[in-house]
Amino acid sequence: MRILLFLGVILSIVHVGTLESSKTNEFNLAMIDWIGDFIPGTTSAFLDNLIQLHTGAVLAVDQVNNGTYPNLLTNTSIKLDAVFDGLSQSKAIVEMINFAEAGHTLVVGFPSSEIAAATATIGKVYGVAQIATLASASE
Repeated sequence: MRILLFLGVILSIVHVGTLESSKTNEFNLAMIDWIGDFIPGTTSAFLDNLIQLHTGAVLAVDQVNNGTYPNLLTNTSIKLDAVFDGLSQSKAIVEMINFAEAGHTLVVGFPSSEIAAATATIGKVYGVAQIATLASASE
């Protein structure tokens, strides 16, 4: 359910453009994800949940581009540009800076409140908004 809400927020941000049958624009959606590296001390159930969340994001983007909702963004396709932080705050900060320097103004993901709080500081300095999909802290 969070993935659908997350995608809804993203889609409300993306400029749809004119109504044409071919998708001539591409929106690169930057995402800091957490399943790319082995995370020491994690259980298989935890990793299964992380894989399911990542797969949900990939499938949601595919449904908008090619599947159930191909006309939702009639002139724009979404390209998910995911990097992996392995639940490492320092890796997430580096990736947030890399996205900012590449010209991204929105980054999604951030699997923990600690990572989201740290990258929010970077985002403020670089002018990059973030949507934290799993963080629950009010900071």
